[in-house]
Amino acid sequence: MQRRTREIGIRITLGAERSRAVRMVLRDGLRPVRLGLTIGTGIVVLARLSFRPMFLRMTPLRSLSL
Repeated sequence: MQRRTREIGIRITLGAERSRAVRMVLRDGLRPVRLGLTIGTGIVVLARLSFRPMFLRMTPLRSLSL
């Protein structure tokens, strides 16, 4: 973390715009979020496909004769 802070400070000192530095930090910080969303979405799609046959066999409670 300290190394990254130093790198950003050097970039700004050498003339980089603050907005570029902020974009760089946000891009790098959101990378794990994007990865997690992608993996999570894939897991949900696979789970939905695997549970679908089980839900197709279900009948509503009111249609059962008691």
